[in-house]
Amino acid sequence: MFSFQYSPNRSSRVLEVEIDPRQRGPGMWDVNCKIYEQSDGKRLLLGPALSLRGIAAASEEECLDEAEIRIADDIEHDRWFKL
Repeated sequence: MFSFQYSPNRSSRVLEVEIDPRQRGPGMWDVNCKIYEQSDGKRLLLGPALSLRGIAAASEEECLDEAEIRIADDIEHDRWFKL
């Protein structure tokens, strides 16, 4: 499990993104993602979990980099959930 903090461009909110990569086969990865936000001292899950399938990457690190890019793009364009 890997996590990073992300602050959307149009918001002062800080989100915590968890990514769980799984290697499907040589050079092919799937990841499951969840986004959390701290609110009133509680950790809240925002929206449904997201599955990204078929990420072509030579290593887990490359997979995580690509997943971060896709997740940020989905958040910024309200494709995963509305902020």
